[in-house]
Amino acid sequence: MKLKVGYAPQAKLSWINPTLQEMRRKSIEALEALGVEVVAGPLLTSDADAVALAAEFRRQEVDVMVFHYVTFPLGSMTPILAQQVGVPVILWGMPEPPFDGGRLKANSFCACNMNAHALTKLGHPYSFVFGTPDTIAESMARHFRVAAAMKKLKTARIGMVGSRVPGFYTSCFNEMQLRKELGVEIKYIDLLEIVDAAEKLSDEEAEAAYQKITKGTGSCAKVSEEHLRKAARLYGAFVSFRDKLGLDGFAVKCWPQFGDIYGIAVCSTVGQLTNDGMVAACEGDVYGAVAMLVLKELSAQAPFYCDLISFEEEENVGVGWHCGAAPISLCDQGCSSELAKHSVMDGGNIKGVTHDFALKPGPVTFSQFGEDADGNYRFLIAGGEGLETRIALPGNPLRIRFETPLPTLVETIIEGGFSHHYTVGYADLKTELKLFCKWMGIKPVTM
Repeated sequence: MKLKVGYAPQAKLSWINPTLQEMRRKSIEALEALGVEVVAGPLLTSDADAVALAAEFRRQEVDVMVFHYVTFPLGSMTPILAQQVGVPVILWGMPEPPFDGGRLKANSFCACNMNAHALTKLGHPYSFVFGTPDTIAESMARHFRVAAAMKKLKTARIGMVGSRVPGFYTSCFNEMQLRKELGVEIKYIDLLEIVDAAEKLSDEEAEAAYQKITKGTGSCAKVSEEHLRKAARLYGAFVSFRDKLGLDGFAVKCWPQFGDIYGIAVCSTVGQLTNDGMVAACEGDVYGAVAMLVLKELSAQAPFYCDLISFEEEENVGVGWHCGAAPISLCDQGCSSELAKHSVMDGGNIKGVTHDFALKPGPVTFSQFGEDADGNYRFLIAGGEGLETRIALPGNPLRIRFETPLPTLVETIIEGGFSHHYTVGYADLKTELKLFCKWMGIKPVTM
């Protein structure tokens, strides 16, 4: 579903000139070129215009509004629209035309300045973009990605399979606070329901799932055919619940009962689901699944869910790793993915199925969504560069050279009491995540 953008160009009646309608037309075209649906208002010059457009924006249920100050406007129109529509606002200011000895022609930045003050006093979420219709594409697209992520969360459903794993208080979450503040709904699924669905899969469905999970992997030699077939049925069971409940992701209690009840690990299934365009977090971590969903929407790529396990201090490098649940779309081109046995479960190398490979290099954002000591939401945000990584241990490792000094990152994590689960997005998403936090009322913790 396309993001719906309410476009509200504003001017002062005494500043109207013949160029403004052409500016409005070009601006609408520039916004539409970003792949959004634009609900365009007329050139607003009065409170009555603002009230009428607010009603239209409400009727069409716009997700975000762009207030374009083509000239300095009446200061009352912006608060009317903001309060009566109630969605985030992007203030669009433009460079002042060259001075030629005559009157001031636009005063657009001053309009943004004035209305940013008003929205701050009102406590209404807003941001700022500056440029002409020909130059705002990158900045405006960034803002639209954030709005789209917020829209996604409002109707998102996460399937909680089982509960958190024993002793992992880092996977505790506040269900109703999550529903109230972000819109995310939790659907509960028992482990035995998944196993029952796996066993009831038809032979045709199981074969299709088998082809799906083995396609694209470099080798299956380390896993028995029995375990591969069980993994296929497990994947098919998760897909059936995805379709039945309309889920956007899962948080899975992947141990200890899963291996006992069904006989294999769920890791490769978790990675396959994320690779398919959903998200799936390990160890019953609902907040981890939410962070994965946000980063997926912002980057249009599958995210990596991991622990931070070791450091190379002289290189300012940390190693993110998890035991084999990464999506194969993140496999390094110089490395071949391998379906293998779990390196830790039941003493290690007894039961399948994991997906072992080193992750690809590239710009990354290291993050975590969760609660502070008072139960308020916060988002850890750290930039870095994923480096070429040798698969020196089973599972999915990624070496990350952080932008911030490692001692600062470690002190922030430990002294701040952050969870040990992190989400890595494959892009520089620091700006988008900070804007997401601003619009959602979440505390950003940046380095």
